[in-house]
Parts: sequence; C-alpha cells; structure tokens
Amino acid sequence: MKIRIKVFVAFYAVCCLTQTQKANSQELSIRPDPVFYDLEELEKARKKYKRGKEPYSSEVKRLSEEAEKLLSSSPPSVLQKKHTPPSGDMHDYYSVGIYWWPNPETENGLPYIRKDGIKNPEYDEFDGPGIAKMSKSVFTLSLAYYYTQNEKYSKKAVEFLDTWFINSATKMNPHLEYGQAIPGIVEGRGIGIIETGNLLNVVNAIGFLKGSNSLTDLQFETLRKWFKKYNDWLLTSEKGWDERLWHNNHGSSYDSQVATFSWFVGQDSVAQMILDSVKVKRITRQIEPDGSQPWELERTKSMSYSIKNLDHLMENAIIAQHYGIDLWNYESEDGRSIKKAIKFLIPYMTGDKKWEYTQLGGLEAKMDGFKDMIWIASHYLDDPLIDETVEILTKRDLFPSEIILLYP
Repeated sequence: MKIRIKVFVAFYAVCCLTQTQKANSQELSIRPDPVFYDLEELEKARKKYKRGKEPYSSEVKRLSEEAEKLLSSSPPSVLQKKHTPPSGDMHDYYSVGIYWWPNPETENGLPYIRKDGIKNPEYDEFDGPGIAKMSKSVFTLSLAYYYTQNEKYSKKAVEFLDTWFINSATKMNPHLEYGQAIPGIVEGRGIGIIETGNLLNVVNAIGFLKGSNSLTDLQFETLRKWFKKYNDWLLTSEKGWDERLWHNNHGSSYDSQVATFSWFVGQDSVAQMILDSVKVKRITRQIEPDGSQPWELERTKSMSYSIKNLDHLMENAIIAQHYGIDLWNYESEDGRSIKKAIKFLIPYMTGDKKWEYTQLGGLEAKMDGFKDMIWIASHYLDDPLIDETVEILTKRDLFPSEIILLYP
C-alpha cells in the first residue's frame, strides 16, 4: 500500500503545482459562495423574506431565535476535552471509537471491545461533540446572517471560527492522527476522519459570510491555509489513504470532504480527480441494481447508515456539478445509481413496506434525515416517485424548517 501512496502523492504534487501557478495569477482573497447551495435561488428566497412572504418569514424568525441563543454561548475548542492525546499536545484532535467499550473480562478494561450501534458515553469526553457543536453553530449563525444581514450573527460565527481554526492559543492542529482511537489497541484510525465531515458545514458557512464586515481578509486567508494543510494531510497520510480505501459510507464521506476542501482552497484538479472516481468506485460498488446498499445493511443501524451513505454520495453529486460531472443521473450498465438507492428506501420510510433489517432505535429516529435527503433529491432528480413522496410529506407538514431556507 505504501507504494500506491507514494504514486498518489507524486500525482497530487503535480496537481498542487498546477493549482499554485493558477493561484499566483489570481486574487487569493476572492471569497467563494457556499458550495452546496444555489446562490441565485437563495437570493430569491431572501428577497421574499424581506417582503414578508411565507414560509420564509416564519422560518427566518425561527432561525434567528436559534442564532440568538448562540450569542451568549462560549465557542468550543480542542483544549476542552478531558483526555490528553498520545502526542501530549492538546491542540491535536482526539476521539475514541464511538462503539467501543471497556472490556468486562479484564481488570483495566483493556483492550476495548466493539458493540456496533451502541454509543459509549466516554465518547463525549473527547473532541467529537466539540467539532459537531462548533460546525453546527457556525452554520446556524452564518445562515441567520445571510438572511437578516445582521452583523451580530456574523460576528459570533467568526468568534467560533477564530477559536477552532485561527487563535494560536486554542486552534486545532490540521490533522487527525488520533481520531477514533481504540484504547488498548490503537492510538488513532483513519475511520476517525468521518468526524471532520462536520467541516463541510463550516466551508458553506464561510460562503454565507461573504460580504460580512466581521470576517477580515486575513482571517479568511488563515482559514483557507488551515483547510489546505488539512486537505494535504487527508491526501498524503496513511490514515487518509486508509479512509479513502473504505468501501462504505466512510469512503463516500472522504470523497466529499476532499472534494469540498479542494474546491474551497482552489485545488480544482484534485477535486475533479476525486469526483471522477465516484461513479465506479462508490456508486457502482456500493449500490446494488435494486438500490440496496449491502455494506450499510449489514450494520445494526442499517437504515441510519443507508441514509448516511446516500447523504455523502449526494454531497459528491452536488459538488461534481461545479466541474461538469453528472453523478445524479449516472447509472451503471446493470442499473446502479443514486436515484435507485433513494427510491429503494422510500416505501420503508413512508410505511408501505416493513424494514427487514436491523435498525436500533427504530426507523422513526431517522425520519428527519430521510426528509432532508428526499427534499434535496427532488431539487436535482426528475422522478415521479420522489416528487410524490415530497408531496405526501409536505401535506403531513413533516419537513424540518431549515431545509426550506437552503433549498427554496
């Protein structure tokens, strides 16, 4: 595997050189729009909100109430975890395997044992919850700023960003060597990289802050440098390579992260390279002709992971549009596609069929995730069943409100 890594790193270096030469002739302070959202459609929605049109008026009011609660909150940082990373540097991100527990057969609990689908509460003592809270908070505040243009929201969003990425006293080092460790077995795993999938929200949030007086050019460039370093690590480290080779939702998440971060820092050749491989490497190998996803169905939370993998594949499909790559409508010769995978889940989530696989917590626990997914899919795919499902769920008034502001 090390030989393959060296070959890939050499190819990556060529891509980076090309992008650097292009960047030297451009203004690096040009701030990109949100990568996942259609700014033209968002502008139309914002104008309707300003005119008091529904549902935008009510939804922005609700969003602003959420943002108001965050104004008095303290930004999380990697320094707040209760455990020191193996490196001894608290600036290093550190988490433990969420489904790994102390061994009841040994006096010291080591080595930990796996209980798939059952969260070990010790996970909350590490950095996982912090990065999730930071990313969600920045996104909420930035979206509230975008719609209201109230700088108090952008100012608070930048405070969160500064704490996690910029301030030398509190920032996270741009690598994940100690993600999802297993006590007594390994200090960190490539699998931990899925936790920085939260950072896609951060990249989009920075796009919503475009035009704000709260984010300076220096802060923006510092953020881009951080993401550039982290992206380099994802592409050249052994743990990054491990995650890239995963065949399930971990591999799909890796692709959407690298593609998004590459887009953000201007490494278009890298993004295209990753996205070009999704058709065969992910869609064809992860989805069956009937739309089922066998690598996800074998889990104890089979519906949760089926939706999760589709979320990541859809992220890739959205980003790929920026590069003229159509993943939405791609179908293998034997009928494997994103559309087929979405339609496979519909009758189970609408109650027309009984789910035959293990799903700890029941299907209802994943209903919000499914509703987000089907709403987004309806914006990109032309399919009667998907449209009918959206109509049914709309009549039941079941859609989470934020999705309407993102995909009007």
